[in-house]
Amino acid sequence: MESENRIEKLINKYLEAETSLEEESVLKAYFKQESVAPHLVKYKPIFSWQEVTKQEKYIEPLSQLKVEKKWYYHQIAAVLIIGFMALGGFFFWPQPQKEKVSYANQKLAYENSKDLLAMLPEALKASRMKLNYIKVLPTTTEKIIKIKN
Repeated sequence: MESENRIEKLINKYLEAETSLEEESVLKAYFKQESVAPHLVKYKPIFSWQEVTKQEKYIEPLSQLKVEKKWYYHQIAAVLIIGFMALGGFFFWPQPQKEKVSYANQKLAYENSKDLLAMLPEALKASRMKLNYIKVLPTTTEKIIKIKN
């Protein structure tokens, strides 16, 4: 009777997760016995499951399940969808229209550029004359402002 009270206390501690390894081994040893108190029989599977599973053996080998690989169907479908989208975009995307320039506009542009190129030597001549004024500038400033040596 005293041992049953002790086992009941250990079971309560075990259910509260407060037992040590030594106390658990005492519980396992008690439930390995054939004579277990009738009111504690319901706890026997908790502590004797390891012994039961050690005795189990598989006689028949497990059959290998045949797994069909269907993943490549998804990849092929994705490639086809992307390909059709690319072709559709290539053929049906609105293409920019080139602006057609008439012959008269081309001739006018040619004449304008010809006139601008003809004006270029005159502009260079005028800029050279302005550079001559820069050469004369130091001599005239010396005459106006007398620099002390």
